[in-house]
Amino acid sequence: MTHNKYSNLTRRGLLKNTAALALQRVSIPMATSLGLMADAAAQSANDYKALVCIFLYGANDHYNTVIPYDVATHTNYYNIRKGTPAAGTVYDGIAIGRNSLSATALSTALSDGRQMALNPEMSALKTLFENKRASILMNVGPLVVPTSRIQYDNKSVPLPPKLFSHNDQQAYWQSSYQTEGGATGWGGRAADLLLSNNSKSTLTCISINGNALFLSGQNAISYQMSSTGATTINAIKGKSLFGSANCAAALQTLITQQSSLPMASDYTTVTKRALDTYDGIVAAIGATASASMNALFPSSATNTLSAQLKMVARMIEQQANFGMKRQVFMVGMGGFDLHDFLATQHPPLLQKLSSAMKEFDSLEAFLEHVALATSIDQDWDGEKVNMMTMHGSKGLEFDVVFLPGWEEGLFPHQKSIEEKGQNGLEEERRLAYVGITRAKKKAIISFSMNRFYQGDWIDSMASRFIEELPEKHLEKNSFFDEEVDDTQDFEFNQDFEIEEETRSPGWIRYQKRIK
Repeated sequence: MTHNKYSNLTRRGLLKNTAALALQRVSIPMATSLGLMADAAAQSANDYKALVCIFLYGANDHYNTVIPYDVATHTNYYNIRKGTPAAGTVYDGIAIGRNSLSATALSTALSDGRQMALNPEMSALKTLFENKRASILMNVGPLVVPTSRIQYDNKSVPLPPKLFSHNDQQAYWQSSYQTEGGATGWGGRAADLLLSNNSKSTLTCISINGNALFLSGQNAISYQMSSTGATTINAIKGKSLFGSANCAAALQTLITQQSSLPMASDYTTVTKRALDTYDGIVAAIGATASASMNALFPSSATNTLSAQLKMVARMIEQQANFGMKRQVFMVGMGGFDLHDFLATQHPPLLQKLSSAMKEFDSLEAFLEHVALATSIDQDWDGEKVNMMTMHGSKGLEFDVVFLPGWEEGLFPHQKSIEEKGQNGLEEERRLAYVGITRAKKKAIISFSMNRFYQGDWIDSMASRFIEELPEKHLEKNSFFDEEVDDTQDFEFNQDFEIEEETRSPGWIRYQKRIK
């Protein structure tokens, strides 16, 4: 049982603003980011971000999902859950033996030294965790205060409403404060703050798993799709009417005619919006997924969650065509109301969950690859200086292109190398190629030998991408071929020393290379 020390109102605001912050991808610790949430939610978006919620219906058993692994804590867990061993399984009752957790034990320990492991069937999610592509947020839930069994029986502490009702608790989680019958969810309320960023607000909130309280906002509307595409409108878009396409066309004309009656007018508006959205989605994503998209989701034919996430991926792939900047998606997976069947039926569900999440994680690299290979046509009138990212320059050409900041640790970025290894390095190398090839006559590449960073001077070195360029095509600044008197430089005439910890990641890499 988990608990939350915040009141309902505070928790509601926290969830709303956390979602908005996540969509802005502010990469700073939670403790220092709370004050920025309102600003993050209100900012206009110039890039694209999506929040995808996977909801497990029926009450997932979290104690057998994220499991204590250190000896002392696992012993307590085991003693509570053990029972009659099931032959040929890793379970003793519903407890998972510690020896069965070694392959999925997480390398990062908690602050108090405790170590956790994932269910043995969740090796795919373990890979994401170790690669810093996934994290686990523990100790969150509906309890108002920490509650023991005795306190619950005696009702001596405040309790959330309908604590052991699955339907009510599902609504409670999705809304952050309302039980079954709630009107808005925290995903929808976050979307309320983001609607103005999107050209087609209808597609701000998309459910691939039916009607979802999570996506309901005050103004945001949940658009429902299936894992195969936009929901058909029978007799108009899905099936012919009386076997006649003309009848279907006539019906569409009839139900989309404007009316002077308020209720009829609103009905017409909603119907026309639904039909237009259907046509737009069909035109953008096509009837079937591409071969490359199918390759990203190999289990989608047998794994319903994978199929839903593949549809999310297809919609994200086309976000530019829809004019979207911020979107909230919801997918779902059922079957977690297991009771006596936990030991046999829970592991396969977790395997499908982690497998689908691993498949979806490959989407980012896929979309970056597609973006690099796609030309973007844009007309530029008159003489002007255009400032843009290298991603934004794809498909464009200019006589002269300035490419600043080509330093180790900046480009390629150290984080990209650390998190993605050679794959991350290759992504940045392809981006370097994009930047250079935007120039029709000259590309001017620059880097800083010293940079003032967070109150200190740091030494830098040129990007490895510069070293890889053919010498015959380079014209170096003569400054670097001359001996320079540092005493004439104001900055180097200062009386201070640079400590090792202020060196840039690129400088550190260089020192390791020359030793």
